[in-house]
Amino acid sequence: MPERIKELLENSKLKKREIDIIREYLGLDKESIPFEKIGKKHGISREGARQIYINAMDKLRELPYIDEYREFLFDNDKELRITKRRNR
Repeated sequence: MPERIKELLENSKLKKREIDIIREYLGLDKESIPFEKIGKKHGISREGARQIYINAMDKLRELPYIDEYREFLFDNDKELRITKRRNR
């Protein structure tokens, strides 16, 4: 499934930075990276990285063909991780 997700991201109309942050956070290339490290890598704050991720995922949710990817991309554990990190 990760290869299909990578293909979905590359064919989407998301900006490169949005794609990179999704890939890094979900660990599509290696291990998942926390927003704090993603932010440092991209020269933005942890909160900035989190907001870009959430906005990009919202854009993906609106795609008409997203249903086959929904279970992987919008897993409740990932949503919970965002909530937990927000409360730190």
